[in-house]
Amino acid sequence: MDELRMIVSCIEYYSYAKNIPGNKVFEAFDKNGVIQLLQDTRNQFPEMDTSFYIGMIDGMMALERDAEEDTYGHYEERTELLIDVVGRMAKAHRMDAAEACRMYYGTKIAATVAEDSTGYYKKSAEEIFEAAEKE
Repeated sequence: MDELRMIVSCIEYYSYAKNIPGNKVFEAFDKNGVIQLLQDTRNQFPEMDTSFYIGMIDGMMALERDAEEDTYGHYEERTELLIDVVGRMAKAHRMDAAEACRMYYGTKIAATVAEDSTGYYKKSAEEIFEAAEKE
């Protein structure tokens, strides 16, 4: 599994599980060293899949679905969209996955895409990429 897919998948799943917007999840993960931990673990176990990394986070944070609301239920669609968007950003700016995630999740459009109610998770990767680049 490539690093970008692993990071975005973990962020968006946690967003869904805890009913917290993805941009806020990334901010907390980055600030508290979870992104670095994911990168280090991936370097040691590159053959592992998303379930492994989510299980690792689960072990650290008691990651069970405990949200009463389902504000971020379209996380699977959002994950695929954002892997494409963040991948484009990484390529355009010659960044690694963590740097590109920092750039994307730090934009205003990331907060809008994170909210299911906006419907932005249905937009094309090109539209979201262009909006992020304009910020």
